[in-house]
Amino acid sequence: MTAESIEINESGYLLTRPDGSQNLLLFHELNSVELFNDDEVYFLLIGPNSSVVVSQRAQGADTLLRHLQKLPGFDNDAVVSAMAGSGKFLCWQRRPAISLEPRSPVDPNK
Repeated sequence: MTAESIEINESGYLLTRPDGSQNLLLFHELNSVELFNDDEVYFLLIGPNSSVVVSQRAQGADTLLRHLQKLPGFDNDAVVSAMAGSGKFLCWQRRPAISLEPRSPVDPNK
């Protein structure tokens, strides 16, 4: 049986499990990254409708971490805390999109 692997391709994060099943989270769907430590560390790549859970032991996990560390505002201190502690640690969260739509003026008579 092949070990679990994570691949970063042109579309997103592709997890392949030992049974051959796969899960893809597209780059634009990534809303947050958490690390969870319960005697083993897992990357939680969280999207709006699905998530990908990757063991630190998975083939490609080192490459995944290096990729995630390039996200703007990624919290490396949270990674260190997750490796040393237990529980869930937020490492990155997508900032809300800024609307470029003009605001409608407020009517002072209302």
